[in-house]
Amino acid sequence: MESIELHELEQAIGRCIHAEKKQPYRLPADASKMANVLGQMIYHQVKSWPFERTTQAEVEAFHRWKC
Repeated sequence: MESIELHELEQAIGRCIHAEKKQPYRLPADASKMANVLGQMIYHQVKSWPFERTTQAEVEAFHRWKC
């Protein structure tokens, strides 16, 4: 079972924001999708999140920005 690791997700969000920040006070679309997953991880107090519990769009955004 594949999963998203917290440290990888945080790095991916940071890369996305740094590369695509065009409007102040607004997250890029991919960063927003990944932030949804981050919020779930924080709420459930976990350090990894299975792909099966994410949407296809969230997984695709993560793969685009993952190192």
